[in-house]
Amino acid sequence: MFTSTVSLPTWFFLILLLAASYAVLMSVLFPSARWYLRRRLKRAVDKLNASLQIKIRPLQRTKRQVLIDQLMFDQEIIALIEAQAQQDNIPRDVLQQQVKKYAREIVPSFNAYIYYQVGYWLAKKVSRFIYRVRVAAVDPRGLLKVDPDATVVFVMNHRSNMDYVLISYLAAEQVTLSYAVGEWARIFPLEHLLRAMGAFFVRRNSQNPLYRKVLERYVYMATQSGVCQAVFLEGGLSRDGLLGEPKLGFLDYMLRNFDWRTDRNIVFVGGSTGGLFRSQDGGISWDPIFDDQNALGIGAVSVFQPNPDIIWVGTGESCTRNSIGWVVFGGLGLTGVFTLFLTPVIYLGVAQFSKARTAETRALEEELEEATRKSSQRPAE
Repeated sequence: MFTSTVSLPTWFFLILLLAASYAVLMSVLFPSARWYLRRRLKRAVDKLNASLQIKIRPLQRTKRQVLIDQLMFDQEIIALIEAQAQQDNIPRDVLQQQVKKYAREIVPSFNAYIYYQVGYWLAKKVSRFIYRVRVAAVDPRGLLKVDPDATVVFVMNHRSNMDYVLISYLAAEQVTLSYAVGEWARIFPLEHLLRAMGAFFVRRNSQNPLYRKVLERYVYMATQSGVCQAVFLEGGLSRDGLLGEPKLGFLDYMLRNFDWRTDRNIVFVGGSTGGLFRSQDGGISWDPIFDDQNALGIGAVSVFQPNPDIIWVGTGESCTRNSIGWVVFGGLGLTGVFTLFLTPVIYLGVAQFSKARTAETRALEEELEEATRKSSQRPAE
């Protein structure tokens, strides 16, 4: 039986105590806290889903890394990797790493708590501060006819970056929207906020076939899973406020492999400023047929059944006029306030930390005069 005592240095005892504390934190406390928070979040999402007409889809609640792995091992992407590896003599591991990079760049990390507690709150405050938001044309019966399991796609004209904010605010009580956002928004902390709100980033002008395939497969995967998406057909801002030439890449990704017999329905919802489009090949391509009219706002569309070539279009939706009026007069008012009041105050504040150009010019002239005087007083050799 051991009777001798072992004495440990104080510093060694402190190290053992810190190591034991770290093990308890990582093995017991952190997992318990994580489980508790996830349980609370799951209950909150379930409660939120009960109030939404279009539910938050399981894909949106899936871990981001799982979605990235699905893209990396997608059969069509693997087939393209094999073809490029043989054609360009590039190692498959290099191409696989490229796919992983593209997938991490595209795939969002949706968080319902951030979407509603942060994103919706900001969208509501900003929208009400800039606009007098009024919804004047609603068809509740028509909305109730939309299959809750269908993939709903909002198709809109893109006139301002406020479109993201305003549409998200207006639709938040019924559905969560997933936007395609350009690379301009990949700045901290905006990038992380947009990803948490379900947005995915795209390189709009990229012609890399591997990147386009990864983007295509993600859009198709989200569409098949029923994620509600918002698409700007022009692919960028409208410089003159009119409809631009449509870019149908995203619609093509959604519908390229669509099978109406087995896949869930895809419902397209037009914006009030979006004009009227026609498809003659089952939705693969769309042609604008209302650009030559003076009014773009669409309030109602009806097809004459005996002759489908005859279409009645109701224009002049009131919410469009209100929005345009407030954009024009609100913009003029803000411009006037900035020009008359805020700009002079900003200039005065900046002037305190800078020297006037006239003072610098005067000092330079004095130095030149001093140098000229000294040179004239120097005796000639």
